[in-house]
Amino acid sequence: MIAFPYIVDNYVYKGDDVVVIQVKPLRLLGIVPHRGTKFTRGLAVNHRSGKATVMVYQQDRWEHYDFNHIQP
Repeated sequence: MIAFPYIVDNYVYKGDDVVVIQVKPLRLLGIVPHRGTKFTRGLAVNHRSGKATVMVYQQDRWEHYDFNHIQP
């Protein structure tokens, strides 16, 4: 969301869930819940060997999520 006066450096983030998708073929792998934090400070994604791992820093700690079944 961009706040008034609509300048890029006045960006205001409204937190929401992180959706993890596979692109080819397109399908939903899972959702990382927002858990009511104001914003996500850090996000890291690792995908290899048929597995996606997402690390999210929110509520002053890192949370780890694994998503399996990625099709080649």
